[in-house]
Amino acid sequence: MIGGRQVRCEDLGLGPNKRRHIGVCTADGDTTSLNQLLVRQGFALNFEPYARGRFREDEAGAKDNRRGLWKGCFAAPQEFRRAKKDGVLLGESCRADKDREIRAVLFPDNPSMPPGCSIKGKLALRARITGNVGVYHLQGCPSYPALTRPDRWFCSGEDAEAAGFRKAYNCRPTDRARK
Repeated sequence: MIGGRQVRCEDLGLGPNKRRHIGVCTADGDTTSLNQLLVRQGFALNFEPYARGRFREDEAGAKDNRRGLWKGCFAAPQEFRRAKKDGVLLGESCRADKDREIRAVLFPDNPSMPPGCSIKGKLALRARITGNVGVYHLQGCPSYPALTRPDRWFCSGEDAEAAGFRKAYNCRPTDRARK
């Protein structure tokens, strides 16, 4: 998409959750933003709080022509992050007769741990007070062994935080972090 060109991003400030910045990025020489191109190709959604309605027509075109994500069946990212199991499924391949099976794959009751990803994530209503989706627990945390049915697994604390999880309050910094 950028063909080795420089990319410039304009910071539009904090989004509605006050944790992520909204930015519009453009490759040198283009008048269309990379954001808009991703929506147009079906690889991103026109998520209103961030896109602010700019790409409605591009999303409609991607949906009508079954491009990118719209070929399959998926949950909107904001609903997936919050594990909203009863949310609307989007895409051309969503079939009413397969709804239960699709949701079981998207939102497993007991997800298995991916190789090398030992950080446990638990969705938590109390975490939403601070603007988070849930809490993550590292192996050294006192709460780690007691959490036998995590809702999500993460490979790093950064991954967990990017997904809207905060570190459990009983997790102390590692010895390396203190030095």
